[in-house]
Amino acid sequence: MNSITLSGNSLKGTIPVEIVSTTYIKYLYLQDNQIGGTLPNFNGTHIIKTINVSNNKISGTIPPELVKLVDDFEARNNQLTGALPRHPSRVLFFLSGNNLNGTIPY
Repeated sequence: MNSITLSGNSLKGTIPVEIVSTTYIKYLYLQDNQIGGTLPNFNGTHIIKTINVSNNKISGTIPPELVKLVDDFEARNNQLTGALPRHPSRVLFFLSGNNLNGTIPY
């Protein structure tokens, strides 16, 4: 198993750090739920191809280490704040509908 898809299940609570720290997950789809809290700490995590947490209630900032690990990060329509971390040019971001501010790093 290299994918977790739990989209549209009305899940509540926070994203367990155990999900992102497993070595086999490459695709994590948690969009269209009621997940809140902040994004977990991604220190020491392996490379994840895609994380989609769009249309939830996730708040806080985008962890700087996350952008070094993903190719595709989707977090539309949450409550994210702060600036976008400096990131490699290969990362695709989909972040509309949040409260981000600051300059766009290049």
